[in-house]
Amino acid sequence: MNTLDSKELADALRNVIENAEALLRSTADTTGEKVAAARSQTERSLHTARKRLRHVERRVTRSARKAARQGERYVDANPWSAIGIAAGAGVVTGLLLSHRRAQHDSHERES
Repeated sequence: MNTLDSKELADALRNVIENAEALLRSTADTTGEKVAAARSQTERSLHTARKRLRHVERRVTRSARKAARQGERYVDANPWSAIGIAAGAGVVTGLLLSHRRAQHDSHERES
């Protein structure tokens, strides 16, 4: 599983946990055997989901740290290449932003 998939999974799990917790809070005053059983099952599911979320978050963090270390090693070993890549990215970003600005100005003049 790549880092993006792990992050999406973590976000989805976090959302499910928040929704389930909200549901549990909203049914706190509701009584009955079926409701109690459902609440118990939901609490167990939440416990499992929280454990899974912590696991996924640890994996995402480890992957991000590993990528950062690899990036640092590359920059240390190839400083001029890194400067060239950064400069190229800056030029491309600048061109895209200026093109976008020109389009925006053009649309304003037409209005």
